[in-house]
Amino acid sequence: LFSPLSEAAALTLLILYLIFRRYKRRRLELGDHGCEGCPELGRGTICSGYILQANAFREYRDRIDEELNRPDRMLLLPVVRRSF
Repeated sequence: LFSPLSEAAALTLLILYLIFRRYKRRRLELGDHGCEGCPELGRGTICSGYILQANAFREYRDRIDEELNRPDRMLLLPVVRRSF
């Protein structure tokens, strides 16, 4: 009735759904309490954890930009010519 590929796709979707549901529940449990007990919470400045994550994201973004913009890695899109 179903091909092995569709069964594998259905199983993958089910696993992803269960992971997402668990993640969502955990986020609801933590809510606004994720930073409780942090010594930097009351300082009125951006915490060091956020700064580290932002810097890591920027570094990752810059490396991806460099990789994608290398001359030998340029994506050459085919030229589409329309004739009407």
